[in-house]
Amino acid sequence: MGQTDEAETYYLNSLELQEKLAEETKIIEARNILAATYNNLGAFNKDAGRPLPAWDYHQKALELTKELAVETGSIQSRENLAGSYNNLGNFSRESGKFEQSEEYYARSLEIIVVYVCWSHRISQRIL
Repeated sequence: MGQTDEAETYYLNSLELQEKLAEETKIIEARNILAATYNNLGAFNKDAGRPLPAWDYHQKALELTKELAVETGSIQSRENLAGSYNNLGNFSRESGKFEQSEEYYARSLEIIVVYVCWSHRISQRIL
């Protein structure tokens, strides 16, 4: 078994445990970690030359980060959501889907400007 295969085995074993933990406990941090793992598996599969599973994992990350952003409204959840849109923008751009990538990048930028930067400015005034 090569290092890539071994790494994938570890990722998938970890994913199984994380999905179970997130589903059973509904703990926000467990769900954040699960979303990060989906993004990591998306990148892993893209690098391994498997675009379809890569896209699917990035989509799962997006859906989960959307849920968390709505549920918590926290700056961190908004940053994670922007990151998910950015990852899909990168993937689309690298696949030659430039209009689609522009939409994902625009959404990511909107979240950063509207929610994250604004929130940081408000917190700076409070301090």
